[in-house]
Amino acid sequence: MRRNALAPLLAAAALAACADNPTGPGVPAGRALEPAGGPLAALTTTGATPYPYACGQSLVAGQAAANEQLRAIYEQWTTTRVQWSGSVARVVADANYTYTSGGVTHTLPYGTISEGQGYGMLLAAYMGDKKTFDALEAYRSAHLNQHGVMPWIIDQNGVPADSNAATDADEDMAMALLVAQRRWGGYSTPLASLLSAIKTHMVEPAGSTYAYLLKPGDIPLSWWPVTYPSYLAPAWYRAFATYTGDGFWSQVADKSYTYLAAIDANSAYQNASTGLVPNRTLPDGSVDGDTLQRRFSWDAIRTPWRLATDAAWSCDTRARGRIDKMNAFFSGTGPGRGPAEIGSIYRTNGNFLDDSIYGGSDQDPWFFGPLTGAALFSTSSTYKQDMWTRTAGMIDFADYGDELGLLGLLLASGNLYDPFAAQPRRVLNDFEKGIAGWWTYAGTGSTFTTQALSPGATGAGLQATYGVAGSSYAGMGRDVNEDWSGYRALELWIKGGGTGNTINVEIEDADGELFDYSFVDDFTGWRFASVPLTTAGFPRRTDWQPVTVNNGLTLTNVKILRFRPLGGAGSFGLDRVVLVP
Repeated sequence: MRRNALAPLLAAAALAACADNPTGPGVPAGRALEPAGGPLAALTTTGATPYPYACGQSLVAGQAAANEQLRAIYEQWTTTRVQWSGSVARVVADANYTYTSGGVTHTLPYGTISEGQGYGMLLAAYMGDKKTFDALEAYRSAHLNQHGVMPWIIDQNGVPADSNAATDADEDMAMALLVAQRRWGGYSTPLASLLSAIKTHMVEPAGSTYAYLLKPGDIPLSWWPVTYPSYLAPAWYRAFATYTGDGFWSQVADKSYTYLAAIDANSAYQNASTGLVPNRTLPDGSVDGDTLQRRFSWDAIRTPWRLATDAAWSCDTRARGRIDKMNAFFSGTGPGRGPAEIGSIYRTNGNFLDDSIYGGSDQDPWFFGPLTGAALFSTSSTYKQDMWTRTAGMIDFADYGDELGLLGLLLASGNLYDPFAAQPRRVLNDFEKGIAGWWTYAGTGSTFTTQALSPGATGAGLQATYGVAGSSYAGMGRDVNEDWSGYRALELWIKGGGTGNTINVEIEDADGELFDYSFVDDFTGWRFASVPLTTAGFPRRTDWQPVTVNNGLTLTNVKILRFRPLGGAGSFGLDRVVLVP
């Protein structure tokens, strides 16, 4: 058993803490899963630079290898926790999932917990998996209560066991929809509806005693007057404010920090040196009557992930100050401190409590993931790498909470990007809307054709089939005519055919010079490449140039991007061609 006290869950007129008793993979035997077919290894590339945030950058030792590692873990999640029914999918909870409501313990095998569905939607949106995202969104939108938000617990037959909602789940779903809207478009209607529902039913209104404070669910705060610090997601609220132009969301972000400051000012918590927050408090930050809720444990652990995201995206000093304290505490020495000793139950003053209180084990991805995300700002490189290695190594999706471990890795690796960053990663083509825009060419006796590929590395891709005769030529390209000077790398996923042929990825720069990155197609399956936009990554082509200019790779107006096999016959796949700032 991994954990007992998890996210707050809403009953008809009251909230109760759930109990999760996983026994293994959460998909019932005999239920079909959508095959994933994703990439399995990284293409050898050099010079991939760490992904930046507005403040801070990826903590990984190698960005390309980390991206492939994330893809492999994500692949495991899609085959372990995501259950499909036609074009609809849900994140499945555990075989013996139990929760307590009204003092009564219930078993709900293979149900769907809105929290897990929210994590899943964030994962699919950020990993660029539109097919899975759309399927998860289809399930969410088909299971809304009278307030337009998702009931927090639904059985395997789609029947809510409780019609009330949990705010953390719905705000995560809204953020996932916003990322999808920015990435693919087409989600403005469900996003607007969900944001309106959250604003109306899940935030205390202006003029009330706790104006702009996030409520635990969609019931009146007077029914269950508590607040969960780990629900507060100021980075999300800033994004909502930017997207909608509604200053209400900025007020919610500021209120989040006002509330956290009230916790710090309460001498009962003694957290001045640790920055730790309790699982649950009263709305004014005072202590909850339940002693277990005063601890930094399974609920509170989401706080470092959420606040570190705000520190990375907005550089908020309030978030950064708390994260710095948490990093100093958890990277230190003593009981429950240091990667080998971190457990999951602490008093807010830093005293470590053995997990035997709950009957669980000390170390779990649910707990390590958020701390690894926060380690983005640690001053200890050893702590950063150790936390990454441990978290990545312990995720097995034996229960849905491991999703939080993967989300922590996304933040730590620079992949949980701000959708409104000044210069975000730019997707040149992810083929989710088809393969239009790519033209082909072939010389005498050669052929080159393209068609849609499903599945791709994520969602859909492009399949190229070619035959190059003798000294002839063939390939495909797309007109660019754009300024790439603010980007550091070109990234892409390639599906090999094992032919042994060499394939060049070619840039025609602003001066008409040609620069090539080459790889040998001696593998099968998907592999990831991150190629620096320099002459180290794209050397000047030496066999032929259409112009006499020779002044280096000029990115101010890249004209054309091409893919051209140097000979032989075969096929390869292409997906997610992305520019990285």
